[in-house]
Amino acid sequence: MTNKARYLITTADERTWKFDRPVIFLGEWCRTYERKHVWQGMDAIVAAPYGLDQASKDSDHIDVQEYNILKQEIKSLKQEAKNMDRDLL
Repeated sequence: MTNKARYLITTADERTWKFDRPVIFLGEWCRTYERKHVWQGMDAIVAAPYGLDQASKDSDHIDVQEYNILKQEIKSLKQEAKNMDRDLL
């Protein structure tokens, strides 16, 4: 993919499209199959889905791990606070 400027198309409503410049469709929903004859000849690409790559999935897994660690830390801190209260009595 080149770094040339592209007009972002976010809808299948062709009235909003630009035909005189390179475009990028936000998703496949923007270009319906029955209108293939319209978009097929355009200088166009479709944006890759966001958040579905392996790095994002790994990040989601890390977030869950961090949450679980934080939960355990909170539990430990609460127990420590209870022990401190007992020691003060």
